[in-house]
Amino acid sequence: MKALVKLENETFSDANFPLSRESFYYHIKRNLLLVVYDDKFELLGYALALIHRKKAKLYSLCIQKSYRGSGIAKKLMEQLFYSLNQLNFKIIILEVRQDNYGAINFYKKLGFKQLAISLSFYKDGSNALIMERKIVN
Repeated sequence: MKALVKLENETFSDANFPLSRESFYYHIKRNLLLVVYDDKFELLGYALALIHRKKAKLYSLCIQKSYRGSGIAKKLMEQLFYSLNQLNFKIIILEVRQDNYGAINFYKKLGFKQLAISLSFYKDGSNALIMERKIVN
């Protein structure tokens, strides 16, 4: 748990609503959390999807800074799509900062399409793109 919170706080500023320890406990019990560790059991990244809804929602995707670009995020997302498909979800949605061009391009490569813009979504007033992808059966 400690490693999840540490990675979360290293990656996301307060404006991006980082998850607390209590939030992680809640989500572990009620949602889908996938984690990746190295051979020394060091946390490399995680993906969290909210599953108690009609459409699954990617709530958070987080990779250790030194492992970004290594393919871990893509593998996590592929496993997430597979797991959501097994749970009979047809669609996954997400919000991403409108100025996070790297993440937006990553999601587009995975097949996400922009649906809308949520104005002043983040605490600092930044907008979010709402994106969606069909989960293939």
